[in-house]
Amino acid sequence: LDKLVEEDLFYQEALRRGLDKDAEFTKRIEQIRQGILASMVKKELYEQEFSVTENEVKDYYEKNKDKFMTPETVKVKLLLVRVKRNATPEEEKQAKAKADQAAKELKSGGNWDKIVDKYSDDRASKKKGGLLPKVRKGLRGEEFDAVAFAMTKPGQISDVFRDKRGFNIIQFEEKEDAKVKDFEEVKSTIDRRLKQEKLKEKMDSTMAGLRSKANVKINENVLDSIQVDVGPEGAEGAGGMPGLPQMGGPQGAPAAPGAMPPAPPAGGAPAPAPAPESEEE
Repeated sequence: LDKLVEEDLFYQEALRRGLDKDAEFTKRIEQIRQGILASMVKKELYEQEFSVTENEVKDYYEKNKDKFMTPETVKVKLLLVRVKRNATPEEEKQAKAKADQAAKELKSGGNWDKIVDKYSDDRASKKKGGLLPKVRKGLRGEEFDAVAFAMTKPGQISDVFRDKRGFNIIQFEEKEDAKVKDFEEVKSTIDRRLKQEKLKEKMDSTMAGLRSKANVKINENVLDSIQVDVGPEGAEGAGGMPGLPQMGGPQGAPAAPGAMPPAPPAGGAPAPAPAPESEEE
């Protein structure tokens, strides 16, 4: 509240001194006005409705099926004897011996779930008998892929193998080949993407038209002479006075209330990051 009172008192004093008629003040107000009006034009463009036909969506799908592939995946159960990154040779040896013992018990007909519960250090998957969420190629590394994606028989158990996490034994469940998602599954995504592309085209064509009419020229000498004055404690504006807008063109002016943000890239939003497959160090 005190700051609001202080601001109003300074405002009244500025009027008393006639600063509202100062040329520098008038210039800055005009810059802010330009920025707000420019934002309003952009907002109108963003709010336009762009229609996309069913044929356009289908045509995009047919020409870009590679963008809608589901990767090859495997479903496996894991027994992991973890080896810490800075493990000593003796610790490495002990971990290998533990994994070998687990493998020996499995080959002797031991129950997978019980042996996983006894030996595995991966607490997240251990609670489910070692079952991992579906694993796509590259997710757990080359060593894991080389074993998991070479297996074909449900129930098949691998030999012990080393990767960055430690010593692994996996039990194969099933494999799903890479495939293209059904059209209906991606239809709405394509529709949004095409509308974004049409919006970008409209923005680009509007700007090109405005530039051709305006005959824009940049005076490099004037541009080089512009200085930004930053006052104490990072306050912006001439002399560092708080509350004054910074010198600059319309792009530096505050955006209009409710102004729309820049359109997202035509490629659409990035796919969400996959959930972790199992507990990591």
